[in-house]
Amino acid sequence: MATKNKGNTAVRETWESGTRVRADIDTMELVKTGLYADLQAQQPSKGAELVTGYEVESSRLIPRRGLLGELRINLVEKFPDSTTQKPVGSIRSTIEIDMVQLDKPILSLEQFSGYPEMIELWKAGPADLKVKYKYIKDKVVYDMAGGALAAAKLMLKGTDSYLAFNPVISRTSIYKSRPTPADYGKICTPPITVPGDWVYLKTADRITQQADNTYVRTEQWTGADEWSTDLYGSA
Repeated sequence: MATKNKGNTAVRETWESGTRVRADIDTMELVKTGLYADLQAQQPSKGAELVTGYEVESSRLIPRRGLLGELRINLVEKFPDSTTQKPVGSIRSTIEIDMVQLDKPILSLEQFSGYPEMIELWKAGPADLKVKYKYIKDKVVYDMAGGALAAAKLMLKGTDSYLAFNPVISRTSIYKSRPTPADYGKICTPPITVPGDWVYLKTADRITQQADNTYVRTEQWTGADEWSTDLYGSA
């Protein structure tokens, strides 16, 4: 016996549609009813922007009697840079910023870097001249000056290096299917940056299969003042 449909079976939004929740990330729910087959054809893909400023997080199509159905669509607030933060094909992503502590020689600082010869002659001189911040060149004794003098005062106190902090951007993403590593060992732009004139090298792209057959991908970008283009290509 064939199933008969009575009344209006056109796909339409119900009075529940448009429910909004204010939270750290705002959400919205759309509810549609109509013929199951029509709703199935309209069921949106994850990430689709059905409402301005919101993207589809998930959708559920529920069969009802008489070949009818109910489509419930959950949307989440869409941020301007969400498409770059979450890689294509991933279910969700989290991003971490870590300012990594590095020891760098004080002579790499711009204010000290212009006096290599003076500083080397001072370091190689006799102890009695070193404590007076003097050096010998061509058998003539000279007083240190400028940035060389400032560096020598630090070095005489045992300070040969200083602490610098470089950004390391990490992104952890979950996939249903195994993703393909990309751009590792290349100079490229991470999904998010920190203030400063940093150049980033992709230094990690690890993929791990989980017990539930999903995949966890961990990518990492390390920032520096510069990366040599002679050693590393660009993505």
